[in-house]
Parts: sequence; C-alpha cells; structure tokens
Amino acid sequence: MVFKALRRFTVPLLFLAVALPTCLVFAFHVPPGQVADEPAHVARADSLLHGQIVGRRGPQPQADGTIATVAGVDADLDTMLVTSLMPPHTQPVPAGRLDWARGLGWTQGRGFVGLGTIATYMPALYAPAGAGLTIARALGAGPFDAILVGRLVNVAVYLAMGGAALVLARRGRLLLFCMLAVPMSLSLAASFNQDSLIIAAVALAAALVTRAEGASDPTACRSYRLAALLLAVVIMVKPPFLPLVGMLLLPVPPLWRASPGWAHMRRMLLRRLAVAGLALVPAVAWVLLVQRGLATAVPRPAYEAGLIWPGPRPAVFHGTDAAAQIRVLVAAPWRIVTLVVRTLLVPHHFTGLFFESIGVLGWLDLFLPKAVYVAWSLVLPVAAAADMRLRLASGARAALCAAWGHVRWAEVALLAVAAGAAVEGIFLAQYLTWTNVGWPAVDGPQGRYFLPLFPLFILALPGTATGGNATGASADGGGEGGVALLPTAAAVLTLALLPGALAAAYYPG
Repeated sequence: MVFKALRRFTVPLLFLAVALPTCLVFAFHVPPGQVADEPAHVARADSLLHGQIVGRRGPQPQADGTIATVAGVDADLDTMLVTSLMPPHTQPVPAGRLDWARGLGWTQGRGFVGLGTIATYMPALYAPAGAGLTIARALGAGPFDAILVGRLVNVAVYLAMGGAALVLARRGRLLLFCMLAVPMSLSLAASFNQDSLIIAAVALAAALVTRAEGASDPTACRSYRLAALLLAVVIMVKPPFLPLVGMLLLPVPPLWRASPGWAHMRRMLLRRLAVAGLALVPAVAWVLLVQRGLATAVPRPAYEAGLIWPGPRPAVFHGTDAAAQIRVLVAAPWRIVTLVVRTLLVPHHFTGLFFESIGVLGWLDLFLPKAVYVAWSLVLPVAAAADMRLRLASGARAALCAAWGHVRWAEVALLAVAAGAAVEGIFLAQYLTWTNVGWPAVDGPQGRYFLPLFPLFILALPGTATGGNATGASADGGGEGGVALLPTAAAVLTLALLPGALAAAYYPG
C-alpha cells in the first residue's frame, strides 16, 4: 500500500522538485516587464484588485501625434514605470536601471493605461498575482518588490494546480508533466501573464476528466463538475478555447443501437452535452459585454489594405478592423481554412511555433541553448510511449499493434475535431483582432497559445495498462517507473542552463 502511494506521488514530487527552483530563477532574474506582454498583464491585475472587473475606453497618444480611443484600465502608474525600466526586447539591463526601479515609491497615483485586446480578457485568473501585488503594497513594499511578490504568488498557484493535476490524473501523467514543466510554461508562471494559469487549469481539468471516466454517470461525479467549472473559466477568459469542452464528452459511448445499454449511454451523453453547453454560457455573456462597450481597434500607422481585400481601392486603414476582415472572409469563405494553412506553410513558421511552445522567452527573442530544445523534443515521444504503457521489450511493432487495438476511435475523432477547431479559432481570432486588413496570412499566433490544447492529444492516446478501469487507465495513476526520470532530466537540464542564458541576455559582464 505504501509503495502504491509512493508511485502515485512520484511524478508530482519530481515536477515540484524541478519546477519550483526553475520558477524562482525566472521570477528573480527576469527583469519586470520582460515576459511577453507582462506590463499589460500587471496593469490588468492591479485594476482587478481595485474593483475594475470590466475595463473602459480611453485616449492613447500615437506616434504621429494623433489621439486614438483604445480599450484599457485604470492602473497604478508606479508599477507601469517599473515594468518599463527597459524596452520590450531582450537586451542588457542599462547600468543603474534596476537600482532606479527598486527605489521607486508609490507617488504617481492611478491613471488610464491602454491595453488593447488584453483589456477585454475576463480577469479572474489575474486574481492571484493581483492579490500578491496588493498585499505587498499594504505591507510597505515598493512597486518593484510588489511585482516580485505578485510573481511568486502566481508561481505558488500554478505549482499547486499543476501538482494536483499530476496527483489526480489516471493516465497521461508524463505528457502532462511535459506540458507543465517546459520552459515556456514555467516562464509564464513566474510572471503576471494569465496564460500560465490557463495551462494549469486545462491540465487539472483533463486530470479530473480521467477520474470520472469509469463512472456510469460522469456528470454525477464531483471531479467531472469541477472540470466543467475550470473549462468554463478558461473559455470565458479565452473564447478560442471553446472546443476544449469536447473533453467533457469523454468517454464517448458506442453510437449504434445494438450496443448493450445503448439507451442508458445515450441519456448520459445527452447530459454531458448539456453540461458542455452550460460551460459556454458565461463565455458568451462576457463576449457580448465587452464587444458592446469595451473592444476597440488596435491603432496602427496608416496602411493600404492587403492583397486579398475585396473592396474598392485606395483602401487606407488606421488600425485593425474586425468588420473589414469579416468582409474579406465572406468574399471567399474557404479562406477561413486556407489562411491558416498558408500561414503555417511560411518557411520555418510551423517549427517556430513548436520551439516557441517549448521556450522562446522574453518577447519571443530570447533563445535558450539548443540542448534544451533537443532534450524536450526527444522526451515528448518517450513520454507518450510511456503513457500508452507500450511494452517495447516485446518489440516496437508488437507494442504498437497492442496499442492500436486499444484505440478508441470515436474519442480520437472527437478530440481531433476539437483540436482542429481550437487551432482554427486561435488563428481566426488573431486575424480579426490583430492582423492588418486584407493580409494573405495571419499575424500574431505564438507557440504558447497552443499549449492548452495539449490535453486533447493526451486524452486521445490509447491506454494499454492491465488491471485498470474501463479506459485502460490505472485507478490511481502511477506505473510510469523509471521513465519518469527522462522528462525530469530535461527539466533539470533546463534549470542548469537557464541562469547562464538569462545572465548572458540581461546581465552580461
């Protein structure tokens, strides 16, 4: 019994052992504001703890001297000074600049900060970092140290959620470990960027779904209901992740009438469809709210519409324009798909997104040593094989044939459709809200956007473990054996090389 409990907690403990020190390195050594979009996320977190759940529109001076109306929030201007201690590109910190930032006090008051699309995010996941910021200020910390405390609180919540996911998951634990421990995820965790808690929440939701898979009525399980709640929050924060509700339909019952208990399984599927539908209601309400009174175009210098603009010319725009982009898509609806394909076919773009998801840090311009990317690229297929319980000792072909026999094709099809729809949603959202009108490719997708989709792949893997539940999963997780040391080794390698990479980027000499 003790050995079984130790097996269950081995992977979570290994995760915490490597993730905590890595997060601390990120939190203490990355200058404030040098994680992607962190200045805007600091402002959003600060505004939430001052009661501003929904942002507002306000004026923002432009480089050409004009004033644009943008979406933003009211935030403390001292924290904005700290996050702007250096421009948003990886470079050495100017001499004395950190000391200047540490010496700042709370003297500037509050003011409007334009955030663009970030102002439209439902702010629930900013609560931990915002609470840390507020508590630190109440205890007498200055803006610099308050931001550091906010980062550390976010780290604590991320590690708690990630550790819980690894304890609760009945299958796919090594791939969840990889998703939670890659440098990109831990870099986000040690910042104010809410994408970290989206990643952790989706991982925890997937783990909870595996807890309910063996039940005759999953909707009656507390774990299933908590998974639905987590997904509802994630989708409310980032509506393109709507297809993640497909996880709530697992396991998919046989759809033919001749199957034993078909009527009961059909009723259970309808209940799960109802729960999935309810999980979408808050997101729909939030989108309607912000589109009506908050969302604005992102200002840009004047530009001529791109090659696929179907309207008359000249067509000069001064920012993004979702209505004009919809006109582009309506004129040729197949572009909803071809724009994504064309973007991914840009040389090195697909591989770039993959390496970004592992860890291209800073403002997508801080690369880690090549060994880090090689290690994680090699570990992922090994983790997948271990999670499928492939018995490679009997030969690779025999192991793959055994796994093939356990594939649940209806679930694979469902999760593949969900993943494809989510990818399409991410690209479409970027095209409507960020890409210049009429461009023949999508501007803006980044590797970290796709990390929350990883559990869809994990749940689609066949389980071949013996002695498990109806899905082939171990009743309590565990069983990874020594293979769990391989993703741990990749994480340890990252931790060993990270301080040197950050020092070379920000503090050379």
